[in-house]
Amino acid sequence: MTQINKKILLVGGGTGGHVTPLIAVIEELISTGIPANQIFLVTDFESAKMEYAQGHQVEVHTIVSGKFNRFFTLSNIITPFKVIWGFFQSLKLLRKIKPDVILAKGAYLSAPLVYAGAKLKIPIYLHESDSIMGTTNEKLSKYATKIFVSYPIDYYRHDLMDKLVFSGLPIRKRFFEEQPVDMGSSNNKKILVWGGSQGADRLNRLVIAKLSDYLKNFELYHICGPNNFEYCEQAKQNINNEDKNKYHLYAFLGREIEKIIAGSDLIISRAGATSLFELAAMSKAVIAIPYPISASNHQHKNAQYFKNKDAVILLEEENLDEDRLKNIIYEILGNDEKRSCLERNINKLAPKSASKIIVNYLLK
Repeated sequence: MTQINKKILLVGGGTGGHVTPLIAVIEELISTGIPANQIFLVTDFESAKMEYAQGHQVEVHTIVSGKFNRFFTLSNIITPFKVIWGFFQSLKLLRKIKPDVILAKGAYLSAPLVYAGAKLKIPIYLHESDSIMGTTNEKLSKYATKIFVSYPIDYYRHDLMDKLVFSGLPIRKRFFEEQPVDMGSSNNKKILVWGGSQGADRLNRLVIAKLSDYLKNFELYHICGPNNFEYCEQAKQNINNEDKNKYHLYAFLGREIEKIIAGSDLIISRAGATSLFELAAMSKAVIAIPYPISASNHQHKNAQYFKNKDAVILLEEENLDEDRLKNIIYEILGNDEKRSCLERNINKLAPKSASKIIVNYLLK
């Protein structure tokens, strides 16, 4: 393998969905011949501690930034000062590292570093995960050489067409390679409830309300999020000991998550783009329940794209109660033909070449 002498800096944070695609690009950079010591990841303090951020021996840095909420909060007052602070942190970092190119994910954390990179005339590339371009990428688009997008180009602003590249969303290699493992002692079908890295309170409560019913017939894996763990754990304590063994509760999962996805028969998930495309890579039957107040309702549009391809079951949270959700879960798990159809169709949407496309541009 020929070693390539080029420094690449990647920036993104705020949620796991804004960091894990960068990890997929890092994997591809290393396999292409970029040494790990020439790759730099800039993220937030919490993401920097995660196993996936530490797994490739690249240099990890943190900066400060601020997020403007769409409704008034006191934090909006100090956000401009955080962005300014992050800008000067970024200037110092970029002058020290001297990267040849920057790849920024569409998250508020990226803004100060992209502003600093533009000031230093470093080529900047953006990536957009969602089917509607986020506010940060909208603001940063004027600095970008190219903007990689995860959905067909006609989903996005027509005045940006010259900059847009349909790459798909970079997915870590193990999501394409992971094989099912032995999960639990029962022979029952396996359900995974997955609310994303932050958890999903409403989704958790819909499942908890019928927990005993599910455990009579299925084995349940539940990633509830750190903020929701206490009441989910209390619900677990209230069920009988035999059923407890079929209820696997986690606040958060790192590298183990793909093993559980691989062994599950049905996934109940929010509709973040990263989650949907990771599930597509693993050919999983999915019930997608979009977060109803996501910015510009982008989770609904993400899921609608998959639904239009008969690749997910799309349910709206506002029209959902615990009985309807239970009935749909039972219907899908009782119909192997329907489930197999969902699995085939979602896999057709898996972005198998996204990382390669992006890396080819970064190394030009």
